Amino acid sequence: MSTKAAVLISAIAVSANGAEIGVKTMKLTREKSLVEMMRDRKKGSVFNRKFTNGVPSTPLAATDDGWWRGSVTVGTPPQEFNCLFDTGSSDLWVYDSSCTDAPCRNATNLFNTAKSSTYTKGDGTVVLDYGAGTVTVEEGVDVSSLAGLKTKTGVFGQGTQSHFGDGSNLIEDGIVGLAGPVITRLNGPPLLKRLSNDAGINAEFGIRSPKPDGKEGLFDLGGANPDHYSGEFVEVPVVPVPGLIGSDGFSFWTFNITGASSSGGALENSPAPQTALLDTGGGPGLFLSTEAYKNYQKITDSQPSNRVEGLVGECDKFVDVVVEVAATSGDKKKLTVPTSTFVLKPEQGEGKCVALVNPAFEVFGRDNLWYLPDSFYQSFYIVHDYAEKKVRFAAPKY
Repeated sequence: MSTKAAVLISAIAVSANGAEIGVKTMKLTREKSLVEMMRDRKKGSVFNRKFTNGVPSTPLAATDDGWWRGSVTVGTPPQEFNCLFDTGSSDLWVYDSSCTDAPCRNATNLFNTAKSSTYTKGDGTVVLDYGAGTVTVEEGVDVSSLAGLKTKTGVFGQGTQSHFGDGSNLIEDGIVGLAGPVITRLNGPPLLKRLSNDAGINAEFGIRSPKPDGKEGLFDLGGANPDHYSGEFVEVPVVPVPGLIGSDGFSFWTFNITGASSSGGALENSPAPQTALLDTGGGPGLFLSTEAYKNYQKITDSQPSNRVEGLVGECDKFVDVVVEVAATSGDKKKLTVPTSTFVLKPEQGEGKCVALVNPAFEVFGRDNLWYLPDSFYQSFYIVHDYAEKKVRFAAPKY
């Protein structure tokens, strides 16, 4: 599947519709290296809930496209689903037992309404449109849980028709949307908002990405876990993006970049800030602004690859990408994305490398946008603060 097709940003127009109890942790693990993910398409396996030092955690495996799957439950007794964790969408939905399309037949778990004593049928039917395909969901009302924390009854989607990619099940059992409320299509608040209200946690979560060398990642629910990062946080505000879906309120995890560079020179020369969009549902790689992409190609003496969507060139010429942000502290801070997160080396150790670097314009039609999926997440421990509308970056600790 192409990198562009893996983008899970909704492509349809939408309209806007307590006490801290500590940090809950979900365990995340990557099944394959970045190189292996691009060469070997194997469906991630299902994982059981684990408990570490009394903290509920759920392992999550990275798919061959770099997406992350984790455990969420719906119903009473709980029915467990292995879902894509997506910071680029806002709705919770799982495949329903009534669905007969190929992705549903390939799913590991399907929701059975007859097996939940707390389930009631909702009112609406919605078509959710993602970059990788569409799913038709009927609204249901039931309890849900994430990282061992349970919500009261609320709206979720039951996937009854699915058209993702080539018909294979790219997302396993469903999607846990972790973006802002403005782009929610279902008739109810997103799961994170419900967890904040019902379980009394802070409306924020931290992510330490799975690493290609097998180091596990973690999803921290309710705040940042000091065991999973080091140093001080760089905090930036979430900003609306004019012309982007939901630009009139909190929709995506977007922030301003005030500059960009590499060891070979500047990538951004415009004095105007560029906007960056974070998304765990976009697969490996980096999508740069049009100017930054052209400059990176020139600095690295590389050319568009005919095999993989990215740039092909000599391995030793590819360089790290450094973005500059205006922190809430008032200082300019630099965030470095190392080549180890987005450069593929040749199979036999000979030949040229491929950098999974592309222009964001090809996906969004915008020259001044940066799109930062899995490769950016691999570089930092990132806290997404739903209530304060801020994002914080720190060095990950493994």
